[in-house]
Amino acid sequence: MGQKIELTAYVLARKESYMTKPEFSIASYDASKSEHNTLNFMYVGEIPISYEVPDDWNLTASQIDVLQRERDKISREFAERVKRLNDRISELQCIEYNPTTEAV
Repeated sequence: MGQKIELTAYVLARKESYMTKPEFSIASYDASKSEHNTLNFMYVGEIPISYEVPDDWNLTASQIDVLQRERDKISREFAERVKRLNDRISELQCIEYNPTTEAV
């Protein structure tokens, strides 16, 4: 049996002038009290959450997986950028055919 954790989820709502009804969200903290509450979330209530973490869950393995996926994404983006730069260089280095003498 895994470790049982108890958390509190905060239900928040916001409604901007262009919205026809409120938008509800759940957060791990009361964002309505944050000085960075730029989306104007209002506190609605709290929900107690109980969750059993699986025995085979490993935080380090999960972190490594996320980092490897990020590394692979960056590598693909880098390779694509280098390819575009090399293509551009090749285009600039192309030799145009400009005959210097007229054919007879």
